[in-house]
Amino acid sequence: MGQVLPLVTRQGDRIAIVSGLRTPFARQATAFHGIPAVDLGKMVVGELLARSEIPAEVIEQLVFGQVVQMPEAPNIAREIVLGTGMNVHTDAYSVSRACATSFQAVANVAESLMAGTIRAGIAGGADSSSVLPIGVSKKLARVLVDVNKARTMSQRLKLFSRLRLRDLMPVPPAVAEYSTGLRMGDTAEQMAKTYGITREQQDALAHRSHQRAAQAWSDGKLKEEVMTAFILLINNRLSKTTIFAVIPRLPITQSCARRLIANTGR
Repeated sequence: MGQVLPLVTRQGDRIAIVSGLRTPFARQATAFHGIPAVDLGKMVVGELLARSEIPAEVIEQLVFGQVVQMPEAPNIAREIVLGTGMNVHTDAYSVSRACATSFQAVANVAESLMAGTIRAGIAGGADSSSVLPIGVSKKLARVLVDVNKARTMSQRLKLFSRLRLRDLMPVPPAVAEYSTGLRMGDTAEQMAKTYGITREQQDALAHRSHQRAAQAWSDGKLKEEVMTAFILLINNRLSKTTIFAVIPRLPITQSCARRLIANTGR
């Protein structure tokens, strides 16, 4: 294990997490259907600033993580700064590191505090499986570039005639590494074999984590960390998604949990 460093500034002041907040979780294409990640990010950062009562101008840096970036808003951090009324000169940049993306955002803000370049910052992350950037095939992409350079209609029609129906099919975001073709589950399996982590140990850890999460919800410990989200629907009506929108109903034993996973695939 690496050495644990004390989180203090150059002046020796302790670095602390003052507050934390997130939106409720929801299933794909339900409560947040049609709401892009950038809007979810604006929503939670705006509410965080309002609850903490920290003046927006005090925040000197905002680092936000996003695994699946939106082509129209590649720097989600900058969009959040502009969309929440923060100082336009606020240092804002985005990071991406697969499932560790938001952890990386927190680490970056902490390092800025340790270096003394900022006195206060916000770290976070947002992704939406309900609004995914759908791409096009490589062949269609190439044809579109060539069509843009073509000078006559006949040249354009000739280029389009090269396409087949399969070339017009939308391409969803990749879940595997481009170079290796491995998915997150594949690398997790490799890690388990490398470090000798058994299936029983994994089940025990997952079950204990879910039990503690359910108990924390029941005890109200997470109530102040999850905001109520109000979404404007197409018919201009407000939809309210509360902190209780997705409370896990968990089996009591690990064996029941394993049977549930086998039956549902979750």
